[in-house]
Amino acid sequence: MDADNPLYAISYVSESLIPEDQLDEQLAAIQGKSHENNAASGLTGKLIYCRNFFVQRLEGPKNAVDAAMARIRKDSRHTGFKVISMQRLEERLYAEWDQLGVITDGPLLDELDGTLQHLASRPVLSVSDEEVSVMLSTLEAAANSDR
Repeated sequence: MDADNPLYAISYVSESLIPEDQLDEQLAAIQGKSHENNAASGLTGKLIYCRNFFVQRLEGPKNAVDAAMARIRKDSRHTGFKVISMQRLEERLYAEWDQLGVITDGPLLDELDGTLQHLASRPVLSVSDEEVSVMLSTLEAAANSDR
C-alpha cells in the first residue's frame, strides 16, 4: 500500500430514514450501488441493516475511504451518522465485499437492536477495532441465520 495513501478502516452506525413500504427496494438499491462504487474504488467491507439501523465497516486506501464516507454522510436515507472506529490497517479483515446483511428476526435481534440504539445515542464513540469486528461478526451470524 502506498505510504501516502495507507490502508485504512472506518466503521459507523446510523439510523435509517427509509419508510417501511420502501425498505426492500431501497436496501437493494444501496447494495447494488455500494458494490459498484466500492469495487471501483478498491474498497471492501461489510454492511448490515438491523431493524432501523445500519452498521458498516469500510476498508481500503485512505483517500477512497474518505471519499466514500463523504458520499455516505450525505445520503438522505439515514441520520445520526456516528463513527465508531477508524484506524490504519496492516491488512484487511474483509478482503471481499460481502452482500448486505439484513436482520429481521431471530434470538439475537433484541440484544443487537439495544446495542445499536445505545451506540447511536452516544455523541462520540471510541470502540476498539476488535469490538467492531465482534459486533459485525455477531450481526453477520444473525443475518445469515435469518435467511
